[in-house]
Amino acid sequence: LNASNISSGTLSTSRYTAGVTEYDVWRLTSDVTTRSQTLTSNLSRTTALGFQKIGTGMSESSGIFTFPGTGIWEVYARFSANNSAQKIRSATCQIQYTSNNSSYAQVLSATGNMYDDGSENTYFVGDTKFTFDITDTANQKVKFHLTADDNSATFQGVSSTTSGNGCVFIFTRLGDT
Repeated sequence: LNASNISSGTLSTSRYTAGVTEYDVWRLTSDVTTRSQTLTSNLSRTTALGFQKIGTGMSESSGIFTFPGTGIWEVYARFSANNSAQKIRSATCQIQYTSNNSSYAQVLSATGNMYDDGSENTYFVGDTKFTFDITDTANQKVKFHLTADDNSATFQGVSSTTSGNGCVFIFTRLGDT
């Protein structure tokens, strides 16, 4: 900033970027009961409360998310799960990543312990996020994997016609690479 611009009441923003240029929210659209499963279906962009993405938005095919452009991207996952059998002690959500559009590896996970609400139900809510430097959108992608330590947990999905979200995936482009 130039002090003369401030005192004269003018401000040039030509050197500054526009802030967040990509923001997208996806969700699980139906419950998934599993002990271990990579999400491959029942994923859609949220419509909760009239949500509108910023920018192009993510694309998804068989659970694999493709970034619409290069840059520094934050990927956030929030998971909600329950179990009525009271046998689940913990549940985990993983963000998995590939740099070659083939081999995926876990980059980060969140594990939470179930708690008993006194009515023979146990619940879990957890979240995790990771920041990626995406330089090759054809090869760098992410997907999500769910696990439970015993039997199976029900990871909660929400239909596109309701306003709430169960399992949610948020993609934000933070800036240039």
